[in-house]
Amino acid sequence: MNRTHWVKTAAGLGAACFITIGMGFSGTDASAMTNAGVLDNYYDAGVSVGAGTSSDSTVLGMAGADNAQVNVTAATQAAISTGAAVSTQAAVSTGAAVGTQAAISTGTAVSTSQAVTMQSGTEKTSKEDALAKKAANKEKAEKKKKALDKKWKNTAVAVSKDDVINIRKSPSGNGKKIAKMENGDAVNIIGNSKDGNWVKVKSGKAKGYVWKKSLVKGGVKVEKLADKYATTYAELKDSVDVLNLRKKKSLSASIVTQLKDDDVCTVIKEGEKWLKVRVNGRKGYVARKYTDTYRKFDTATILDTKKKQAASEDAAEETLSFSKSDEKLGNQIVNYALKFVGNPYVWGGTSLTKGADCSGFVMSVYQKFGYSLPHSSASQANCGKKVDIKDLQPGDLVFYRHGSRIGHVVMYIGDGKAVEAMGKKWGIVKSNLNYSRAYCARRIIR
Repeated sequence: MNRTHWVKTAAGLGAACFITIGMGFSGTDASAMTNAGVLDNYYDAGVSVGAGTSSDSTVLGMAGADNAQVNVTAATQAAISTGAAVSTQAAVSTGAAVGTQAAISTGTAVSTSQAVTMQSGTEKTSKEDALAKKAANKEKAEKKKKALDKKWKNTAVAVSKDDVINIRKSPSGNGKKIAKMENGDAVNIIGNSKDGNWVKVKSGKAKGYVWKKSLVKGGVKVEKLADKYATTYAELKDSVDVLNLRKKKSLSASIVTQLKDDDVCTVIKEGEKWLKVRVNGRKGYVARKYTDTYRKFDTATILDTKKKQAASEDAAEETLSFSKSDEKLGNQIVNYALKFVGNPYVWGGTSLTKGADCSGFVMSVYQKFGYSLPHSSASQANCGKKVDIKDLQPGDLVFYRHGSRIGHVVMYIGDGKAVEAMGKKWGIVKSNLNYSRAYCARRIIR
């Protein structure tokens, strides 16, 4: 006989255990015979069970069972050996309901209170982690906001459904229009009207009032608008004197030209290691690590350029008079200087034909017209009279610093252009005047 039945033991194991005896049932038959009636029949048959127990299994001896040695295991091993679902008294003794093989497979009864405590602890940890992450993100956002507020302090950007935003002489819709702005133009806020509906601003050369609702301010908001409207510029770091503009973004690519420390590039596209830029009418790539970048918004356009604007109240250098005869002489000096474009640059040189450096070039040009200048750009910056960079006339000299000292000079020729002894690679050239990097300007003609 080889039948299999589950028999409830009387062993004091704290939970019901089961024994396997050779009775010939298997599979579904075995499962079907696990009801209370069958179990009672085995008790009635006088089966005696003696227990010699261990922690994982127990060996029992049974009388009248063909001398069969019976292996009894804990409920969990019984369940695993048959693959059957188990409902045991262990569930009662531990206070936990056990209903599946998966639950039994651990071999450990877990009380309901323990399970709840573990789950509660896990949920608590998750909540704490979420709150900590939220707090960290909030702190990061606050730091970013403070930094951007400082960066764009007193800056506002014109944004309106109208195509044009007006700057007016007085804080009123009837005030005279003195300048206009397009969406994306920026202003510096310098005050407010008494009723609070108008903002007093300065934008470029214009100073006046703008309707408050036409402006967006606040560091975070302005930074987002900068992504859309502002132009990015790149300049050489103070520690860099010359930087190669390359045809492609590779150190092995051919060199288009070399940039000096007073060149300002317009950034076309930003990359992690390279910037695609436009400078002096040329395009190419420069290594990003040798540059400093910044962004600037466009500013207002003056409506009437023929008259002195009432909005231009900012403190400026006194405009020097420039007579017709002075203008004629300035043009004569410029025309003479332009004759030598294409000639070589020679450091320390003063020859307009064989080669000169920047200060030697302007010194020799002015010498032709009876002016004596020193052979040093730093010394030339003390000659003549100081003039505002916005009021340049042909023949004026514009100076640039190399680090903390003046190290380069060019001659203004009009229309935003200059003539200069640029460097050994370029020689004497006609160039675009770099207004943003100009340190000072002097008028030599007297």
